[in-house]
Amino acid sequence: MAAEYKMSYLCSVAVTSSVCLFLTDSCCNSARKIKSHEGYSESISCPYESQYQNNLKYICRGNRPSTCLQQALITSENKQNGRFRLDDEKESRKFTVTISSLSQNDSGSYLCGVQRNSDLDDFSAVELEVEGLIFIYAHIMFTLHHITSSYVLSHSTPVYLLKHY
Repeated sequence: MAAEYKMSYLCSVAVTSSVCLFLTDSCCNSARKIKSHEGYSESISCPYESQYQNNLKYICRGNRPSTCLQQALITSENKQNGRFRLDDEKESRKFTVTISSLSQNDSGSYLCGVQRNSDLDDFSAVELEVEGLIFIYAHIMFTLHHITSSYVLSHSTPVYLLKHY
């Protein structure tokens, strides 16, 4: 399910001042991987615990929990933002973010966040890979070649592929 993030700091305190160096800002031991294709829509499902049913939900790009809410692509308060739509399915204890008209620029890391009022927010990570149309075309051509080759080998009649003019 969701994972808490941890931030590490190295601090030094002097009589007149203190210095803190930020060391890490990371989240989630693993990321769910999703593959899709250019032009398609993809839904990212983000689970949460029942006690957070009425809390703010959001999604951001990247994997930095400390800035995720400030850089949110969409929140449960603003359910539609361009190509992004957020639906909170409270009975199922998950919210779903749908991204329409995918492009390869949408590939990358995303964090699903649930705001917790008195504690650090809860996060789950997703890695989205959007494949281009060239890959789809190559896959279709390979499949067509395989089908026609198999057909030619098993039948004595010639095979004609329909052309669209």
